[in-house]
Amino acid sequence: MTTVAATGEHGQEQDGVPAEDIPSGRFGGARPALPAHITPCTPEEQAAHLLELAEAVSSFAVGDAIRRHTQHQRGAA
Repeated sequence: MTTVAATGEHGQEQDGVPAEDIPSGRFGGARPALPAHITPCTPEEQAAHLLELAEAVSSFAVGDAIRRHTQHQRGAA
């Protein structure tokens, strides 16, 4: 399929290029609206979620879990 090359906004020749690949000078565009059943968290709720997540992550010890797993693997071999 052959398309006619057109000169774009920036003087570049665009031959069959999708619109999203042609620079327009803007990044992104309008932010999509959330569906009606989704409501964003308030800053206070976000802070509470972050605190809960930080507490959970701080009590998780990856090194211990890996050592237990590798010792178990060595014992089974």
